[in-house]
Amino acid sequence: MTTRPTVRIAATGVLLVAVATGVTVALLGAWSSALPDPVATHWGTGGSADGFASVGAMVWAVVITGVLGLALAVWSALTSTPSLARTLLATTVGTVAFIDALLLASIAAQRGLTEATGVAFSGWWFVIAAAAALALAALAALLVPTWRAPWQAAGVRAEAMPLAAGENVVWAVPATSGSAGSVAAILGVALVLIVALVSRMWWLLALAAVLALVMAALLSIRVAVGPGGLTVTGRLGWPRVHIPAEEITAVATEQVSAFRQFGGWGYRVGIAGSLKGARGFVLHSGEGIVVTTRSGRREVVVVNGAGQGAALLEAYRERAAAR
Repeated sequence: MTTRPTVRIAATGVLLVAVATGVTVALLGAWSSALPDPVATHWGTGGSADGFASVGAMVWAVVITGVLGLALAVWSALTSTPSLARTLLATTVGTVAFIDALLLASIAAQRGLTEATGVAFSGWWFVIAAAAALALAALAALLVPTWRAPWQAAGVRAEAMPLAAGENVVWAVPATSGSAGSVAAILGVALVLIVALVSRMWWLLALAAVLALVMAALLSIRVAVGPGGLTVTGRLGWPRVHIPAEEITAVATEQVSAFRQFGGWGYRVGIAGSLKGARGFVLHSGEGIVVTTRSGRREVVVVNGAGQGAALLEAYRERAAAR
């Protein structure tokens, strides 16, 4: 198969997530009359219940988790390689299954009780949840077919933009994450918030805040080429990478596959192909500027109009080398 089976992958994920969510909601509804109100939802380090919520709140938590799972399942169908699609789909389905199974195991232990305060935590709940997660994750991975994804070509050496003696030109453009990356970032923060609210593990709120700040800094950058070289700055002023023109030995452009070559979005290290070992800002797939420094280090930044930026940077590199 040479064409990505997008519909099949999405349908597989949607079906598995929907089944897990539907079964969990159905069982919670069927058990509701035999459960205490509220039910225990969190246990302290000593194994005693210290967090409680209504069955209705649990149903909403399951539904919201399911909706996020459905979105991630559809998103996994848009990836470029079979291995990545399997990994993302299996992780999504397995996570939803783990959360649902853990919740059901803890709720099942409270059936027939009038008070939930005496329910002790059991390690078997995690065993049951892990088994359910592994089973559904494995099934999801097995149902993703193999297809042959095209490989990106190697880089092309940039030709210097003609500049008059003493002429200085600045090229500055923004680069933002693609829609899939933005959705993944939002869903990731949302999932941490849901887990924090359901489990009452309030330290997770701080984790969600840190994740939100990091993602805000990395989902949008400014790429600038000037007489001083190449500068890439995050939206919040961090991170910032500057490579002086006199330190550059080669400038090229190359088509970059975010997942296949870098394993995702953000400030990444190349894991495959001609850019293996290179570092840089890969907010989406597309054409990027690839810079090699005197130390042999390679930096890459994917940005629209990379050819123009690379040509100008090559002109400044040649000017610096001629001094």
